[in-house]
Amino acid sequence: MNKKLYFSFILISVLVMLTRFLPMPANFSPLFGWAIFSGAYFSKNQWLLILPMILLIVFDSMVGIHASAYVVWFCFLAISMMSRLVVKKDKIKLVNLAVMSGSAPLFFFLVTNFEVWLNMGLYPKNMGGLLSSYVAALPFYHMSLLSSALFTVVFFGSWAYLKKFKVMPEKSFSIR
Repeated sequence: MNKKLYFSFILISVLVMLTRFLPMPANFSPLFGWAIFSGAYFSKNQWLLILPMILLIVFDSMVGIHASAYVVWFCFLAISMMSRLVVKKDKIKLVNLAVMSGSAPLFFFLVTNFEVWLNMGLYPKNMGGLLSSYVAALPFYHMSLLSSALFTVVFFGSWAYLKKFKVMPEKSFSIR
């Protein structure tokens, strides 16, 4: 990967993390799309998969780390790793992008709300309490799903556009 690509990746990662400071609806974030994109495209460079997580931790420490932050960080790293397996940068297929943009927020929803049920003491430690935890979080789920779909399209679409106009190298990947 050339220096222009490294710089672009780092710049976009920082810009995505800066959105943590913007007033946006709860659970609406470019992090899903960026985790999916970076996992698919930058999978050969292991440190590039870790860089967004490091930046996420740094920027979260600026806005305030909450008790479940480590679970959030784990989820985004896991989403990048899953994207690496599902999307396959050499042959990007729209169906794989749809699967990842739909499954990433579902995975995040299930894991983070399980953690809330398990560790926050807000719900009884039984099946009813677990279901209550998930039901209480449902109003936030649609924003995660919407932002995942939107920003996955933005990142992959922008890359395809830049590649078409020879801004990015031909050997990157193609969307089918």
